[in-house]
Amino acid sequence: MRTQVAAFIILTALGVSPAPKAQAPAADDDVDRYVLAEMKRQQIPGLSLAVVKDGKLEKARGYGLANVEHEVAATERTIYQSGSVGKQFTAAGVLLLAEDGKLSLEDRITKYFPNAPPAWARSRSGTCSPTPRASGTTPTARSTCGATTKTTT
Repeated sequence: MRTQVAAFIILTALGVSPAPKAQAPAADDDVDRYVLAEMKRQQIPGLSLAVVKDGKLEKARGYGLANVEHEVAATERTIYQSGSVGKQFTAAGVLLLAEDGKLSLEDRITKYFPNAPPAWARSRSGTCSPTPRASGTTPTARSTCGATTKTTT
């Protein structure tokens, strides 16, 4: 099973999707056995898997539960809520673009979104790191973007 396979696995237990009640999945092949073993080992309640080879869908299947509370089974069509996971991918993408010189973390966000709300004009595309006050006597810090934030001491 050492062929090049693109697999997209979405892991979460937060999504709600109309699906049948969960049943114990049967292990039909090596992929199923591997996925089920990893789910057990890593205590993953559910996931949906797509295996694409040479642009062709080879396998699509749901395993376990998409929603633990309501015992909703995961299927190949389950739509999951991603929560804040997208923020990590966005941050990584922005940093890759900065590394390639396609944007600067110091750019104003309106450079890329000219029709953005006026309040966005004061923000930059990158994150602003807080700069603690020299006295150290107050938990207030001044951000490099001009916003006042709370920090722990």
